[in-house]
Amino acid sequence: MITKYLSTASRTDIAIIDVGAGAITQVGYTHPGKKISITPVDPLADHYANVLRKRGVKLPFPTVKGDGETLLSQFSRASFDIAYARNSLDHTYDPIATIANMLELVRDDGVVLLRHYRDEAEGGEYEGLHQWNFDCKDDRFVIWNKDTHVLVDKVLGPNAKVSCSVHLARKGEWRDEILVMITKAA
Repeated sequence: MITKYLSTASRTDIAIIDVGAGAITQVGYTHPGKKISITPVDPLADHYANVLRKRGVKLPFPTVKGDGETLLSQFSRASFDIAYARNSLDHTYDPIATIANMLELVRDDGVVLLRHYRDEAEGGEYEGLHQWNFDCKDDRFVIWNKDTHVLVDKVLGPNAKVSCSVHLARKGEWRDEILVMITKAA
């Protein structure tokens, strides 16, 4: 997903925020002709930093503490080219607010890229962290749980072009994934 966007991006300096990155971002930081900087963010960053420090691990882009619902109090609007999240927003209190914040953080023509397991809360019977389901129905990105059903494009409005697809699990893969690209209008 990110590589495809980078291949067409006109900017050479690319800033990426990885929301819910965990201890170590999974986002690669090299691409031909691009200088990439990554800001990994996770609510458990302090804990991860202690674990990594005890093991002598130094990262090119250490994870900083933060959560999706309060990103705008921590980072400047329009300061990233890509806002990315992989299988993390279903752990948030409010994934819609988090996505809206991610969209505010990207520059005009920037993108929010999401890659999440399909309907994880249903699969986990709403136990633990997984309280939200992500799906792509009739080419529309849907976030839902037992109490609510949200068409994300309706919430984000005309300043966001939302596209989604389903990556069906192949042999050896755990489950289907939902791939979402939200482009911020200029």
